Amino acid sequence: MLADSTRSCSGGNRIGARSNQDTCFSDMILRYKPSVSCLDVLLGPFQRNNPGVPEYFNGTASWHASASNALVDILLRSKRTGKVMLPSYTCDRVVRAVLAADCEPVFCDVDELGRMNIQAVEDNEYTGLVAVVASHMFGAPPDRSFFRQFCDRNNALYIEDCAIASYEQLFESMSSPVPDACVYSFGKGKPISLGFGGLGVIKHNDKFTVRDVYSERSYKNLSLVGGLGAIFGYTSVIWKLRIFLESHIKKLIGYKPGQAINFDRLPLILVSRSMQSCLSGLVFRALDKTDVKHLRKLSSLYRKRLGYLGEAWSEVMEKDTAPFYPLVVEDRQSLYTYLLRKGINVASYFAYSAGAEYTGKSYSGSERLAERILLLPLHDGVSEEMVKKICRLVREWVSTHEDVSAC
Repeated sequence: MLADSTRSCSGGNRIGARSNQDTCFSDMILRYKPSVSCLDVLLGPFQRNNPGVPEYFNGTASWHASASNALVDILLRSKRTGKVMLPSYTCDRVVRAVLAADCEPVFCDVDELGRMNIQAVEDNEYTGLVAVVASHMFGAPPDRSFFRQFCDRNNALYIEDCAIASYEQLFESMSSPVPDACVYSFGKGKPISLGFGGLGVIKHNDKFTVRDVYSERSYKNLSLVGGLGAIFGYTSVIWKLRIFLESHIKKLIGYKPGQAINFDRLPLILVSRSMQSCLSGLVFRALDKTDVKHLRKLSSLYRKRLGYLGEAWSEVMEKDTAPFYPLVVEDRQSLYTYLLRKGINVASYFAYSAGAEYTGKSYSGSERLAERILLLPLHDGVSEEMVKKICRLVREWVSTHEDVSAC
């Protein structure tokens, strides 16, 4: 269930480490992949203490979806259209999700940790604001008290995008004040990885239309689908069936790669939602089998290495087919050029300076962050073969780059 995370870093490489930093962590950070057995899937509907939203996320409803589609669903279920505030340093998929929900993205500059700059938020007037999406960038949570008060003053939804959140942000800090909804991602390279997909979680039902949101009860009612999937090959059958159905729907509507889709507006929605409901339950079954002690340790290392940019660094090891990203690189352009010569255009895979790309404006905080951060393309759309190739090339660059010191 759990990959060994206690590897010595003796002789390892630090990427972008400062010369006066001599701290060497003895543990390598690996993705944590919980497991669920076929028996768990089959017996899930009949177990009274089946784990659900309240236990883990202090929410009232949840459903399985990709992170971008979950955000579309949340915005649509608010039945409000208008402006949605986003950090200027964010994934372009977040912007496309806002547009898919018939809303207008507006951007706020970020601080040194990639969080929305509070002063910049206060200095701007946002007429027609319907929601704020605050991201947990690199394990650094937003200021919940501030954003809760700000959203209440402006009659806006407070949504947290926890795509790269660490353990405390997922499970331990969900106390009051809470956001109205959250988006989680468990894809490749994430601190807690199920290998694919994510969750949409609603916390305040009075602000949303929830008739189409599959809660734990609906998961139990539809778990027969999961049971059949387990009998004929575990959850991969369910996942492949859902992909098969959705791929045909995408062809019918002229889907473009990377585009966020609102499946509520498409035919065969009941079949698609049944798949999502069952997978949502499986996610909770998997999280119920997590090793809490290990996750606390992983979270601490994650914050020390990636949460604070002054000390942040990441290792790329031979056995890590999808290590944590981002990498903090002092000479990012050199690495970009090296990868490009080897046929890997990193920029073509993933773009995080979405604010500047969408508006054409300059955001100084985002620019400073982008100069130091390299986001490797280790997300769900990249094959394992490509991931291995990229990691091998990064190791080659690290071994020959004169500014990189050994641990």
